[in-house]
Amino acid sequence: MPMQLPASDASPEYISSPDMAAFTIGRVVIAALVTGCPLSNSGLLERLDRIAGGDPEDIPPGVNAEMASGALQHLVSVGAKL
Repeated sequence: MPMQLPASDASPEYISSPDMAAFTIGRVVIAALVTGCPLSNSGLLERLDRIAGGDPEDIPPGVNAEMASGALQHLVSVGAKL
């Protein structure tokens, strides 16, 4: 399944800002650490993609689909391989 990257006009610009991306990624990583789940690069991307796609299971507090999508957009903008 392809990563959930909406059109740039679909969400406010701040959603994919470096600070918001760091916050969102941090929340996802912390949630994985708390539950004892190992998290690889691909696992992080898959989890962000599931959250961005609206998967309601196991969403970290303070994170929503729009934020996960913005984090993915930011990662693409800095050259991450999705």
